[in-house]
Amino acid sequence: CRYFSVLMDGSTDSSVTEKELMYLLLVKADGSTVCRFFCMKSVDDASAPGIKRVLEQSFQGLGIADWKSKLVGVCVDGAAINLGIHRGLVALLREELPWLVG
Repeated sequence: CRYFSVLMDGSTDSSVTEKELMYLLLVKADGSTVCRFFCMKSVDDASAPGIKRVLEQSFQGLGIADWKSKLVGVCVDGAAINLGIHRGLVALLREELPWLVG
C-alpha cells in the first residue's frame, strides 16, 4: 500500500486489562481504500507513551519496518490521553511524524 491510517480504541475487559483494538485504513496504488483488522493488544501502561509503544511494537511484530513513512492519519476518540495537545498520543506521534492528521 502507499499510505495508511490507524483507527484505534481502548477498552478494559472483565479481567481489568486495558486492550487496544486497531484497524488499518489502507490506500492502494490505484487510490482505492480498504479497511482491515490490524491487531488487539494488551496495554501494560495505559498512558499516551504506553499506547504509542504498543502501536510501535505492533508494527515491528508484523515486520512492517517502513510504517512511519506511510502512516498519514490516526483516528482515536476524544479522550485527553489521545488528543492532549502536549502529551497526548497524537502529539507524541507528531514529534516524529509532523504531517500526521489526528
